[in-house]
Amino acid sequence: MKNTRRVWYPTVSEVIKINKLMIDKFRATKAEKHEVLNRQQIVDSIKQTKEFPGSIEDKASILVRTMSYHPFGSANRRTAYYLMNKFLWKNKNYGILKKKKKGKEFMKKIRRGEYSHHDVVNEIKYKK
Repeated sequence: MKNTRRVWYPTVSEVIKINKLMIDKFRATKAEKHEVLNRQQIVDSIKQTKEFPGSIEDKASILVRTMSYHPFGSANRRTAYYLMNKFLWKNKNYGILKKKKKGKEFMKKIRRGEYSHHDVVNEIKYKK
């Protein structure tokens, strides 16, 4: 029998709230402010995640990669990383929260294109 458990996906307003939270809690500079630059990019990211076939880890990889393309004025990587962990936690009861430095490097490698989709999925699956 196929598992019919519903997959949790964030809403646009949840993603925006997470960005604000990341800035409020982990402000990198005094000048950093919460600003949505491209709401459609958030919509598209959620849509791509929903439509992508594969495991929860595959979908988390798509979510974190598409959310790191700067829909916000600040804290894009922090928002994407937190969102990926929330997605994994809500759907699989685990996240991959790492030490701050390792999480930062993980997101930089995604942003610089050093990690393929397969690399991100492997990081997620084997770092729980």
